[in-house]
Amino acid sequence: MEVEQWNAILWLSTKWGFQAAREYAIAAIDKIKQDPLDRIDIARLCKVEKWKLPAFTDLCLRTNPLTAQDARRLNLETFADLCKVREMLKKEELTARSLKRDGKGLAGAGAESRGNLPLDPEKLRADAERFLRACKGLDLGTLCYN
Repeated sequence: MEVEQWNAILWLSTKWGFQAAREYAIAAIDKIKQDPLDRIDIARLCKVEKWKLPAFTDLCLRTNPLTAQDARRLNLETFADLCKVREMLKKEELTARSLKRDGKGLAGAGAESRGNLPLDPEKLRADAERFLRACKGLDLGTLCYN
């Protein structure tokens, strides 16, 4: 089945209180790659809290800038928080690259962190999640449309 069909099953099972069908749909959707904004939309609509942080993190880490269309789909406060987190990540990335370029390593790390090694994507993801959790306006447990 396509993700749109699974989303419909999830929405209906949530609306009608069919817990087993809801859990089955969530498990199926978990296996499908989906646009982070689409995942946020269905997570909000069907109250699937576990999808929010990973989807917001993906938005923070994507290479393309956030757009006006993204802002319309998110509420203004959420959009501003995501922009703030993206800026914080960019600053950390620039600092890390500068330290590597200067041969100082990262946070006192040894010689293995020197040179042109790429930044660790798992560390970037962990930093993004940490920054997102710190955003006061970004309640990951109760996000809703304005």
